[in-house]
Amino acid sequence: MADLFENSSYESFPSRDATMKNIKEALESPKVRMIGLHGLSGVGKTTLVKEIIREALQASEAGKLFDVVALANVTRNPDITKVQGIIAETLGMKLEEETDVVRAARIRERLKNKKESTLIILDDLWAELDLKMLGIPLEGSDGDGRRNRSNTMKGTPFENVKEVKSTASSAMKSKKLPSESSSVITEETLSYYKGCKVLLISESKEVLLNQMGGKINSIYFVDVLNKKEAEAFFNKMSGVGARSSEFEKLATQIASKCNGLPMSIVTTARGLKDQSRSVWEDNLLQLERGKFTAANDFSTVLSYNLLENEELKDAFLLCARMGPDALIIDLVKYCIGLGFLQGIYTAKEAWDRVSALVGKLKVSGLLSDSYSSDHFTMSDTVRSAALSIASEEKHVFTMTKGKVDEWPDEDKLERYTSISLHHCDIIDGFPSSINCPKLRVLHVNSNDPQLVIPKNLFHGMKELRALILTDLDLSQFPSSIRCLTKLRMLCLEQCKLDEDLSFISELRNLRILSLSGSDIKKLPIELQHLTKLQIFDVQEHTCESKNASLSELRHLSQLTTLDMQIPNDAHFPKNLFFDKLHSYKIVIGDLSAHSDMDFKTPEKFEALKFLAIQSKDGFDIHSQK
Repeated sequence: MADLFENSSYESFPSRDATMKNIKEALESPKVRMIGLHGLSGVGKTTLVKEIIREALQASEAGKLFDVVALANVTRNPDITKVQGIIAETLGMKLEEETDVVRAARIRERLKNKKESTLIILDDLWAELDLKMLGIPLEGSDGDGRRNRSNTMKGTPFENVKEVKSTASSAMKSKKLPSESSSVITEETLSYYKGCKVLLISESKEVLLNQMGGKINSIYFVDVLNKKEAEAFFNKMSGVGARSSEFEKLATQIASKCNGLPMSIVTTARGLKDQSRSVWEDNLLQLERGKFTAANDFSTVLSYNLLENEELKDAFLLCARMGPDALIIDLVKYCIGLGFLQGIYTAKEAWDRVSALVGKLKVSGLLSDSYSSDHFTMSDTVRSAALSIASEEKHVFTMTKGKVDEWPDEDKLERYTSISLHHCDIIDGFPSSINCPKLRVLHVNSNDPQLVIPKNLFHGMKELRALILTDLDLSQFPSSIRCLTKLRMLCLEQCKLDEDLSFISELRNLRILSLSGSDIKKLPIELQHLTKLQIFDVQEHTCESKNASLSELRHLSQLTTLDMQIPNDAHFPKNLFFDKLHSYKIVIGDLSAHSDMDFKTPEKFEALKFLAIQSKDGFDIHSQK
């Protein structure tokens, strides 16, 4: 676990020694169950916490503070299910329950284990969060996390479930600071957590006070660097010390524009490193003319403009649209789907190239490590600047948890190259058709059961390369999908699908096909026509029909990545070999009977090669040569 908090690039600053000492003491104190940390965006709050945790995890067994540490980004638009999943994964649990309330109950029971000390870090908190919905137990609470105040409260643990909605938005509550008269109640209900400690990170001190019931003594502030520290740090990151002294004055002037924010210093300095004097002077001129309104804005734009090639720039803008804690394999899918990786022809080559791109973006300070090695994340400030760049330069439209009460005018639609709508309220639904002749990506993620995709929607999108539809009722699939002959990536995930999927025979340019979690009875026989398919994902879907056409997979000569589950080996055709598979997770049989302690399937693409078979006779997926 210590590897996940590896912090080799951490820079210590004398001005922060006292803050680090106070946080360490709070973590060690048995009287403190919740800690808050606040400061400006980009000031290095998360980096500082990771360094403290790294030291704690590397301590000797006698001095070890925590057995398990979970780190999750809450963000401005929290996804409770995703945060639950991150906590559960760190605890070694696999959550298969559908509702957030039941999932929270399972996590809560695990965290009540007093023999195991756990720290849960909730980063990027923007408003008060209902911790009960994450499964964090309150001291003296009943099964659903509520304080049991009287003997008259009886019944099942979920007697009052109707008061708690399972959507992420309902978990966020807006409250005023607690008054003195209410502080006793808040102290009683929120202060002591058993089974774990909680560390909250936010830009806002007020948010932390609301969340922690006004316990200001457990809230700490991370200030910006002083002038001397900022200049020395900028010089180190930009390599000025090894260059001519003519850069020193420029470095001092540019460093002062970073306002003491380590994130801005890192991204700006690394962007300028090894650049010519004229590039330094040009960027200083832009800063002095006030082209940018905030330090984080200019550092992101500067770093983006100085990225070495268009491929790296495109990858960065894609990362910004993927949300926090994104999977590297999902970025691989996007890159293959859009086809902008030059000289790349296989999924394995794409994986290697994308991993290298992610590494370069981390070095530049534009991306950072997530809670596991197969994920990456991006700060909200960098993402905001990146989405602004994507909107202006690439005509990308992205909305998350917003309200679409009217569609953009025709001129804008004709310019858009990408439309992404994540959990948005589409008031009047989709128009019967949309003319988007330049559109290459359409991504709609919605859990609205009433949202219908009109049959002619895709007629005006013939340049579409990637279509991602999630949590939609597609039992009446739009016939216009047949006109998307240039489509390279099709993801229909967690959807209710039409039994007739014969339309895929028209999509012969597909490289990526995902039906993960969708309700399908059998794989279509037309699958055999997708001879260019490289990645096929039917994870979390079980083909129940005896007519499931798994034999059609043998026609997919370019397939190198497969993720699938079938109920038993009777459904697995004889002589079906996957000699070209580079990465796979294949589950044959029902493994649900095995406990988490006995057997645990890896998370999505956690392992490159994984085969689990429940069979009397057994067989091989590789031919004998």
